[in-house]
Amino acid sequence: MRLATAGLPQRATLIAIAALAFLWPAALNGGPFFSTDSIAYIRGPDQAISKLFGASHVTVWSAKPLGVGFHEGATPQAGNDEAQKDEAKSPPMAGRSIYYGLLANLGARFGGFWPTLAAQALAAAFALHLLCRALGWERPVRYLILAAVAALAAPLGFFVSCIMPDVWAPIAILIVAALAAGGERLSRGEWIAAWLLLAFAAAAHTTHILLLAAAVVACALLAGLRGALRFHLGAPGLAAGAAFLALAAGILAGAAFNLAVTKVYHAPPVQPPFLTARLVGDGRPGDAWLHAHCPSAGFQACAYVSRLPMPTDDFLWSADPRRSAFWTASPAQRSALGDEQFRFAEAVFKDDPIGVTRQVALDGAAQFADISLADFNHKDSVRASIDAWMVGPDAATWRASLAYRRAWPIKVLDQIEAGALALGLAGLAALCVRARIRGGLRPDDERIRVILAGFMIITAVIANAAVCGGLSDIFGRYQARVTAPLILIGLIALTQLGASAARRR
Repeated sequence: MRLATAGLPQRATLIAIAALAFLWPAALNGGPFFSTDSIAYIRGPDQAISKLFGASHVTVWSAKPLGVGFHEGATPQAGNDEAQKDEAKSPPMAGRSIYYGLLANLGARFGGFWPTLAAQALAAAFALHLLCRALGWERPVRYLILAAVAALAAPLGFFVSCIMPDVWAPIAILIVAALAAGGERLSRGEWIAAWLLLAFAAAAHTTHILLLAAAVVACALLAGLRGALRFHLGAPGLAAGAAFLALAAGILAGAAFNLAVTKVYHAPPVQPPFLTARLVGDGRPGDAWLHAHCPSAGFQACAYVSRLPMPTDDFLWSADPRRSAFWTASPAQRSALGDEQFRFAEAVFKDDPIGVTRQVALDGAAQFADISLADFNHKDSVRASIDAWMVGPDAATWRASLAYRRAWPIKVLDQIEAGALALGLAGLAALCVRARIRGGLRPDDERIRVILAGFMIITAVIANAAVCGGLSDIFGRYQARVTAPLILIGLIALTQLGASAARRR
């Protein structure tokens, strides 16, 4: 039986088996993984539902612990009733997608978050199914082997099992690679489902919009090179169109959220100043610019010059008034910091373009190299922050989890992931070199599809490092989320090399 000729029930069964395999970390953990940001995703829809339908329709997650400040998980600040009233009136913070929040909130309402994890697992399994179809890996055993590798040698299962939108990055990368490498092999229904998943990924997090933008550029480049390289396989032009429409849908979804918040609160969502925080963090070029131009520059960031330098995360989220900016500011000051960040970034870049470019490159390289899963064992600060918000039966489940007890063998998992990634990169590089040594490939050589998919995946992985490293501190979770597609395409490339060698013998 081949995937191309198998009926819908057979395909659905294979996808369901793969989805179950992706859920093993959640099963062993005793439940889903959380981060401090997970709480915001869960609570956001509850607050919206409360505004629309009244308090009777909200869950226990909507209740805000007494005295907690603006940012979810903030240190309680008792005795400041006026400040708390200001917080209640201020609009919600942007950057926590209400659309992904609906998926997270669904799991909170029904079944201890398992519906959310099941949806993510099925989406990941379907994305892998599309890649197999596109590359001609249509035997069920091949699909199941790749699913096993994705679940056990790559960290895809950990991100499937986490109440965070991170998993939608590898899902989007797998889908775009499949469309570019073999979109003409897919049915209309598969294209529609693929686009819907891409659009949801774009709406789930801003970084995914940027990844799709990189994919559009890469697909357009491949489409332009078709004549020069004399290959006619794949559908990079159509893939570029699908990715562009998906990112446009993500932008429109964000605009609709901003419009709704503005109508309800009479003010737009508060934009965390990620650009400002990264530019000034740890003595980066923005730090020197503020010291040289403040207070006459007129930026709200000038108010914090005396506290610099400080790490990016402290600038954004620290609760220590001596080592923070955004978190401990008033609602009006937060809005000003968010509103000015693009003008501030422009001013810093004009003043020191080489320094800013060098810093972004260094941050991107550091992020590319950090693929640790350490965040899946909770640090004390994370446990304390989430503890303030965990409620009901979910709290007991979380405190009994391996992640809470820091019982996951992170070093072993990191070594497996790093080894698989090195093997995958070597396999893809070897396939490209072999094709070059032998004078290129025939226009209809199926290995072209693997190279096309590999190019798309590597482009997205590099873009992810640049975006995440450039906008935030370096965290292994940010890059580990996209290693699975690279590991899988590398394994496929190694298989293609082995098949070629066997035919020559």
